Amino acid sequence: MWFKSILKGLFVIAFIGAAVVASWIGYNTWYGEPINILQKPEEKVLWMGERPAPKTIEPGAYLAALNAVFNDDLKRAADYYLQVLQGDPENEKIQREAYFFNAILGNFESLRAVVEELPSDYQTVFFTDYVKMGYALHDEDWAKLRNVIKTRTKLPLDEIIVPLLSAWSYVGEGNYEAAMKALLPLKRNKELAPYYHYHGGLIALALGREFAADEAFQQLAEDKLLIVSMYPEIISFYISRGQWQKDNPFYVQWQLFLAEQPATAELILLRPSESITAKRGAAEVFYNLSTAMGSSKSSYEGALILSALSLYLNPNQELPKVWSAEILEQTQKPQLAAHYYSQMLKGITQTVDFKKAMNLISCGRNKEAKALLLQLQKTNKNSTPLWWALAGIYQGEKNWPAAVQAYTRILEIVGESDSKYASDVYFARSFVYGAQKNRRLEEKDLQHALDLNPDNPMLLNHLGYYWLENDTTLDKGMALVEKAYKLKKSDPHIIDSMAFAFYRKGDYVKALPLAEKTVDIMPQSSVANAHLGDIYKALGRHREAVFQYKKALSLKYDLTPELRQELLHKVATKE
Repeated sequence: MWFKSILKGLFVIAFIGAAVVASWIGYNTWYGEPINILQKPEEKVLWMGERPAPKTIEPGAYLAALNAVFNDDLKRAADYYLQVLQGDPENEKIQREAYFFNAILGNFESLRAVVEELPSDYQTVFFTDYVKMGYALHDEDWAKLRNVIKTRTKLPLDEIIVPLLSAWSYVGEGNYEAAMKALLPLKRNKELAPYYHYHGGLIALALGREFAADEAFQQLAEDKLLIVSMYPEIISFYISRGQWQKDNPFYVQWQLFLAEQPATAELILLRPSESITAKRGAAEVFYNLSTAMGSSKSSYEGALILSALSLYLNPNQELPKVWSAEILEQTQKPQLAAHYYSQMLKGITQTVDFKKAMNLISCGRNKEAKALLLQLQKTNKNSTPLWWALAGIYQGEKNWPAAVQAYTRILEIVGESDSKYASDVYFARSFVYGAQKNRRLEEKDLQHALDLNPDNPMLLNHLGYYWLENDTTLDKGMALVEKAYKLKKSDPHIIDSMAFAFYRKGDYVKALPLAEKTVDIMPQSSVANAHLGDIYKALGRHREAVFQYKKALSLKYDLTPELRQELLHKVATKE
């Protein structure tokens, strides 16, 4: 269904194995500490280790740049860094910060002077030479491109990228033989041969050699080593020749992929049909390699820059935008992901629109997300992820009836055949009933959720705690919490419930070490501190009890209005 995650399979590279990925294992830090691009203005900037703000720049402008970062105004942050750099062009630290933001946002033209000044020892992080290659490609200066390749600092992806970009530079000059010769190093490496066949086919098409293109693509089919992003060009080629039929091996592969990844296929087929040029071929190189690198912590910065270079050379693409957004969401940078979502065509696919809505929620823009989700709902009334998202928004709005309706609709769609999934829905709906003070329905949903998933420690703990708060069900509550504790002894919430259970049973000696352990693990919890205060009070340690009550009042993590009033009363009466 359309709502399945795009990431699942969208950029799965069938043939890339240890050769490419292993080359990146050693580059999991940036010659020092990784940059934290969303640090608070008052913190030191992390870049190759801690450092204060450079002394040679105007402090106000630099703080304005950091403030823009902190407030998620990334475009202004990128602009500010360039302004700061103009006042101090020799400052390498500012160069790198200006480079990072502007490269990720695709402002490569603004970066030309910066790239020329970046030191060579920073190549592996920011791919400076690859960006220089991008400039030569953009300008269609093929001789300059080959000169950059010849004089480059060696990088982990050179084994793939150098033959490919060299070949496309000869395509720009119309030299087919030289282009294919440049690709030969790939042909000799079994793991990289699919690049040889695929780009060899594209090169043949670019220079009007259809027979050679067909031969190259057929070899790719025989190897059964296909990059997902290769499908659009191959499908377009065989459709134009009237050969997109069941006897075509790519047709069979595509049907299997279509059945397994319909949302992904939907996006792939949206790729525009354009004539193949050297610049566009190079854009394909950068995109293929960006997806090959993946989105792991050790490589996402480079993957983002290669994807951005692909868009720089060929802006009329949606897949690199989706891919970049995926990386940034996976690395907890939703504001940067929003930059790419904002560039995507409105209504491009329902999959992307749903992901846009999820990104808006991550950015705290629930009103916009809600409007987009309601629009999608008109044609997707049975989409459970859509109803989940709406339920969350309704809960944030404290629109309890709408939230209940959303969860109920999910249960109507899926039933209880998947007992664990249905249990999650009942559990979620119980919180809404609790917010409505509807204790009967809250308990009913909790009990039903536990019946469907009897060994879920969170459910056991939640219902057990619920019963412990009612004097008539202490034994039942104690039994559930004890079971939860046996299943998950390290969970601080369950430890807290265990302490509360002993407290409710009057065994304060057993309750105390558990409550103290909970506060050690969760010092920010008002509930845990309040429970410890109650146990101190029961043990006659009144001064310590008041201290814990006051501490609980000072915290905001889980301090409800009801708990606040209760604590104020305890402090005032010294109970």
